Amino acid sequence: MGKKESLLEVQSEEYLKIIMGQQLRLSLLLFAVFFLILFGLPLMNYYLPDITNFRVWGFTVSWLFLGIMFYPLTWLVAYIYVKCSLNLEQVITENTIKGKGGKL
Repeated sequence: MGKKESLLEVQSEEYLKIIMGQQLRLSLLLFAVFFLILFGLPLMNYYLPDITNFRVWGFTVSWLFLGIMFYPLTWLVAYIYVKCSLNLEQVITENTIKGKGGKL
């Protein structure tokens, strides 16, 4: 198999389906984490008011999380997605070129 044929395989529809499927799985996993973070705080406010009303540096824990911790956590989830997505693409590309059909 020549280098030109390998590049054509990497650009094939099967290759794109594999990458899109893996990235969808990763997206859903990280969406679930983000969903738990986003909706976990109101549930904690309702079910554990003693913990969320505890004061740290003059803020209640819930406001500390909303005002300070929420954005770094959002950036962290986005960073993990980008790094894992690029890694998945690299592994699938290498496996496709080696002739393993893009399987992890």
